[in-house]
Amino acid sequence: MVAPWAPARPAVRRTDRLPRWLATLSLSLWAILPISGAVPADQPPASKNFHLFLLIGQSNMAGRGAIEEIDRTPHPRVWKLTQSGEWTAAVAPLHFDKPKIAGTGLGGAFGRALAEEDPDIHIGLIPCAFGGTKIGQWKKGGRLYADAVARTRIAMKRGVLKGILWHQGEGDSGSEQAVEDYIHKLNRLVHDLRTDLEAPALPFIAGQLSRAWGDEKPLRRKFNILLLRHARHQTIPQFGTVLSQDISAKADKTHFDSAGLRELGKRYAKAWKHTDGNFSKRDPGVAPRAIRFQGQPVSQAVSVLAARAHVPYAVDLDVLESPVWSQPYHAEFNNIAASRALRALLSQVGLAARPTPGSNLQRIGKAAAPPTSDKAKP
Repeated sequence: MVAPWAPARPAVRRTDRLPRWLATLSLSLWAILPISGAVPADQPPASKNFHLFLLIGQSNMAGRGAIEEIDRTPHPRVWKLTQSGEWTAAVAPLHFDKPKIAGTGLGGAFGRALAEEDPDIHIGLIPCAFGGTKIGQWKKGGRLYADAVARTRIAMKRGVLKGILWHQGEGDSGSEQAVEDYIHKLNRLVHDLRTDLEAPALPFIAGQLSRAWGDEKPLRRKFNILLLRHARHQTIPQFGTVLSQDISAKADKTHFDSAGLRELGKRYAKAWKHTDGNFSKRDPGVAPRAIRFQGQPVSQAVSVLAARAHVPYAVDLDVLESPVWSQPYHAEFNNIAASRALRALLSQVGLAARPTPGSNLQRIGKAAAPPTSDKAKP
């Protein structure tokens, strides 16, 4: 059967089609553009699972170790904040204080250790350390302090601040007086950072100096002992110390080498985990049968009972700068809740614990003065 004839349609040139080369380019661009609302693969998520850590101190925090293959290998969930305030993979060097000598530091190993333990989180490192600095250069009002706070606030727009890592002290262990004054200055720095970053119970982890000098530098040994004692007595809450025992050093005996820094980073991670969970999800404790103080700071007595009571607490500057127990203090408790004993102890020195709205955190500071009567005396 022959099909019926139909008039041929005139040839029409399609002007609405893209040239083949342009269509191919368009498809290629479409494939690499992120879908609306999705996070690009080269950026960390903006969420509570993006855990931020501020890195401050001098050269051993900045890192002077030789950069090796593991230090150049990025972890998909560990990030660093660049000097320009952008997020990128946390490969060495993390710091930019002295570009010609910046190398491997402890931050990379710290971040990898935490990320490997929890597959649901991303780690954001905020490098702010600067080699050759003394603790006095980090006090509030100085450039280093202001830069660290400003960069941390930028990072906090995307994640949650979880801790501060500090390694410093080589510049403050040259004299007996400098070593003796160090803890007081460190207390003040911790308090100021927690206040300005609005995180009163933020974990603060400090590391000991290199032990490679041995008996050649006794003041560095004394420095390490004081730092450890400070953490063990919890003169300030949520403070941890990382031991430098068996951490390998470079030939100068002051700077840790690459392997040593990676091990130190892992120890910082363990110390942070211990400090961060120090008071969480534990039942109230019972006060010790007896407690005695003489010659120790009031803040140390407070920390002993607060820790025993499993009370999450933060201390005001009045407590940190409080005097020592000049007279012997002795109290006995017979199966008394540690929280009650803590309140009794605080009242002895004009302090009080006040709850923080929306939190179980207790703020310890000066007790409110009793109201004065306006009535005229007879």
